[in-house]
Amino acid sequence: MDFDYYREQILTKHPDRMRVMSQSRTLPAPERFRLMCLAVKDENPRIRYDAISQLGTLGTIDLTQTQEILETA
Repeated sequence: MDFDYYREQILTKHPDRMRVMSQSRTLPAPERFRLMCLAVKDENPRIRYDAISQLGTLGTIDLTQTQEILETA
């Protein structure tokens, strides 16, 4: 599975998005970072929480964007 698959699952409100979030950990870090930047805007608080948590380790990829996300989360 690739980035586009995971992005589609997150954006289309797939009913099992928590599993999708977990499976996305197999993506390369830069792609996971992009996915988490999308997921922090999800309506489900569990998805947002998981995305923010993953930014804790992925945030060094783009410190400026991570800071902006965390300031508005």
